[in-house]
Amino acid sequence: RSLNVRQKGSQHRIDTHIIRKDGSIIPVDIAVSVLTSSDGTITGSIGIIKDISERVKLQKLKDDFVDIVTHELRTPVSIAKEGVAQLIEGLHGPVTVDQKEMLELVSRAMLRLLRIVSDLLDVSKIESRKTVLNKESVDVAELIKEVMATFRARAEKKNLKLLFGSGKTIEAMVDREKMVQVLTNLIGNAIKFTERGSVSIAVEIKEPYVQFSVEDTGPGIAAEDLPKLFSKFEQFGKKDGHAEKGSGLGLVISQGIIELHGGRIFAESQLGKGTRFTFTVLKD
Repeated sequence: RSLNVRQKGSQHRIDTHIIRKDGSIIPVDIAVSVLTSSDGTITGSIGIIKDISERVKLQKLKDDFVDIVTHELRTPVSIAKEGVAQLIEGLHGPVTVDQKEMLELVSRAMLRLLRIVSDLLDVSKIESRKTVLNKESVDVAELIKEVMATFRARAEKKNLKLLFGSGKTIEAMVDREKMVQVLTNLIGNAIKFTERGSVSIAVEIKEPYVQFSVEDTGPGIAAEDLPKLFSKFEQFGKKDGHAEKGSGLGLVISQGIIELHGGRIFAESQLGKGTRFTFTVLKD
């Protein structure tokens, strides 16, 4: 893989492989930087090659462990959840009100566990670069409306306005299902943490990107917490122990999906005024 480093201030870093004299192939990290004189004249470049065999080996062990654990968990939990659902429906005999209440509690806990398992699998695939995008031409404005429709009842229950003003057709080459996953996560979080006001969604073309934003009038996020938003298992905005909890992986997964689409995601927030998440994807 070639690197273009003859640009002032440019720095490049890639993970690749090299072949030793004995024919063996090893993974390496190559970092290349431009050297300049005091007046800014380019005088050369410097490269550092680092053997990352151990890091790759440890990453594979971690990925294999996550794959095994999550796959082994998914099947028995799914079977147990189906069994509990049958008990709740009275398919195996009548249940008392107290028994039904306990069974419904167990069912919700199992559903949450299945979500965590699914999120762990998604993160593992993204980190090991096994996620494959199935891109197609999608009217993203219509896609936003479809996702919003699934949240309409939840927003109305909290007396929140769910706003989206675009009536234009905006086409982009994206993986439809993965974009639904990102929008569902961001809109769902906005509604979850907003008690009054509104959640507003916007989309516009900013060549060569399509830019989306999800803005709420919730409690906001402290400045010191913003850099942690896209870290694994970080959760903010919980008011008490009874609030609905997620896996803490939703934003990590969303960031991975967006980066696979050639874009980026960031957040802006003010305590007491709300939060806005903005992300881009390549239009074509």
